[in-house]
Order: sequence, then structure tokens, then C-alpha cells
Amino acid sequence: MKIECYPYDFQYRIEGGKSYVYLFSSLKDGEKICIKHQHDPHFFASLENVKKEEFFKRLDTLKVDRLNNPAKILKYEEVELDLIGTKKPFLKITANYPKSVPLLAKEIEYWNITCYDNINNKAQSSSLIATLNGPAIFLDYHPSSSGIIFG
Repeated sequence: MKIECYPYDFQYRIEGGKSYVYLFSSLKDGEKICIKHQHDPHFFASLENVKKEEFFKRLDTLKVDRLNNPAKILKYEEVELDLIGTKKPFLKITANYPKSVPLLAKEIEYWNITCYDNINNKAQSSSLIATLNGPAIFLDYHPSSSGIIFG
């Protein structure tokens, strides 16, 4: 089912150890809705000129204890992404919750590895959020992975 909505706000919540984004939106007729979508918070680290084996070992033990719930890496995978018109190797790093992304990225950048929170990669993009208060966005609603809460 496709819906057309106009997002005006969003927030993240952790439920059962998983991150969800709640996208508060209006439909064309003005009806308010909230779209709940499971989201794996992630960022990208450049693999250019990186000794992968050493980097992966460090990632396996990385933990930042600055919050009540330590920031940790859940998984990582090698991907090739288009950065300014050129295909480059990256590591997609999935964190345990949204606020851990900048903490982990900052720590990895101390290792002289460039991190990105977003790379325009149309082939793999699964983000629900376009521009808040911007034009309408169109979403494919799949009941098995998301929920729509009408308000």
C-alpha cells in the first residue's frame, strides 16, 4: 500500500532492544498519522588506505561507556558506495542505538579513519525521512516491517 504524507517531526525509541523511528506526518486531507519503522542506526567508515584486518579487530572490541547504555557495534559489512561520482570502499557499521552513532564514529575518527553519517546511495537507501517540513514523501507500507498509528 502506498501512502503520501508530509512529515513534520520524528523521534527514535528503543523497544525490545531494537531502534524504531516514529515519523509524525499529515496526509493530504490533513489527517495526522504516525508511521513506526524499525531502523538499524548506522554510519559508514572509509576503507581507503585502511589495514582491514587490524581495523576489524579493533571494531570487535570497541565500546564507548559515556552513556547509561554503552555504545557498541552490532555488526559491520563491506560495501561499495558512490562518493562524489566515484565508487569507493566503505564499511557500513550498525550501532546498538541512534545516540551511539556519533560516539562510535568519533572514536573511529581518532584512529584516522574518515566516517560519514550519510552517503547518497540510492541502490541501498532505506531511509524513511526525506526533508522535514519539505515536500510530500511517498512510502511503501509493508505490514510485516512497519506500523501505522493513526492519531
